[in-house]
Amino acid sequence: MIIEKITAEDIPFIQNLQPSGWLDIIPSFQFYFNNRNWCNPVKAVINNHLAGIGCSISFKKSTWLAHIIVDPIYRKQGIGLSIVNNLCDQLKSSGVETIFII
Repeated sequence: MIIEKITAEDIPFIQNLQPSGWLDIIPSFQFYFNNRNWCNPVKAVINNHLAGIGCSISFKKSTWLAHIIVDPIYRKQGIGLSIVNNLCDQLKSSGVETIFII
């Protein structure tokens, strides 16, 4: 598994991870991508397949983790935890004091 930043080319494929009953997540990820100075959207890739996504949104010394979503076929394999840990590790080195998950 590789966790890396989401690119503009990834945005259309995020729709495949859309949980039923949720509002459209594409506008949120477009916002995250366009505001990368304080948003950090990432993806988990397994065998060239988009397996999961997530984002951190920072404001001063606080950050929120949002849209941690894993493809149903890859659930129960620690991918969501890997995304959260990756985001938290990046945040710890930047001086963030508080991390919330929403």
